[in-house]
Amino acid sequence: MINIMTSCDENLMKLIPVQLEAISANLSNRQINFYLFHDGKNTSYVNKLKKIKYQNIKFFDVIVENLEIYEEIAKKGGYWCGAAYYTLCAQNYLPEDMDRIWYIDAGDIIVVGDVDDYYFADFEDKSLIVTSILWKIENGKSDLFTRDDLVYKNYLDGIARGIFNSGSYILNLNKMRKKNYTLQSYAHLSELIYNARGKLPRTYYGDQGFLSIIYAGDLKCFGYPEIMNPSYMPYDFGIWYFDKFDKLDYEVKVIHYIGNNIFKPWYGKYQTFLKRFQDKNKLNDLTKLNEKQIPYYNTWYQYALMTDKRLNNCKIKGI
Repeated sequence: MINIMTSCDENLMKLIPVQLEAISANLSNRQINFYLFHDGKNTSYVNKLKKIKYQNIKFFDVIVENLEIYEEIAKKGGYWCGAAYYTLCAQNYLPEDMDRIWYIDAGDIIVVGDVDDYYFADFEDKSLIVTSILWKIENGKSDLFTRDDLVYKNYLDGIARGIFNSGSYILNLNKMRKKNYTLQSYAHLSELIYNARGKLPRTYYGDQGFLSIIYAGDLKCFGYPEIMNPSYMPYDFGIWYFDKFDKLDYEVKVIHYIGNNIFKPWYGKYQTFLKRFQDKNKLNDLTKLNEKQIPYYNTWYQYALMTDKRLNNCKIKGI
């Protein structure tokens, strides 16, 4: 059994079925419990999502409370909405006997391979299993950040930008229950950071920066210490990779459509326009991308086509 969650507002809900299609196809040897955390403003659409039939996926939805507190935390993190922070208290909404859950970003994460090594990795008593993107350098050597590093401005700046990629990470629910941090305590921490950093317009870099501050020193970095390379990210593969590198020496299992010079895959111009998932006024020619990125966009397109076919067969109105 693999537990997966995502969280989003109404804007990204229409893209969830494409992610489910890829999960169903590539994790076919596993039973999946999929949890959509949302604000309850579009329950009619969520109820339609529940009607889509997959052989190996059970779909659940969770309506999150105290939305105004999440939005206040999000304001200090830039342009991400409160839904990006719903994992903060995820353990309070999930079954008490659930020990772990895999969070993926809504929309721009696509599973393309087996994830057992990542999902079932030993937490080593850490709160999260993550893909590292930043280490500290001391005496010419790389090392993990600790909680003590938060008191040093030069370290805090990097931690607040993010020491791991928050598009894909595993939550240790048992440890989070033991810590028993409340949403109000996170809001208080957000305010403390805001004041300590001089009330910057972006106090931390979205959920990635906020979670990095919370869990500094409490992260199981996948592949560490054998691999300490910020471009090693098989379970959260940023498409930006091909803006810097030509060759890839590991197998990508999870694609994350992020990078300064890219657009999200549903904004790509493909052979077939998919009305369910795309806006004709916002399409981009794939030639704008690095040529090595294009196959990853075609991967999303293929799953979108499969999803479109499944939804047509389901004959669910309004989805």
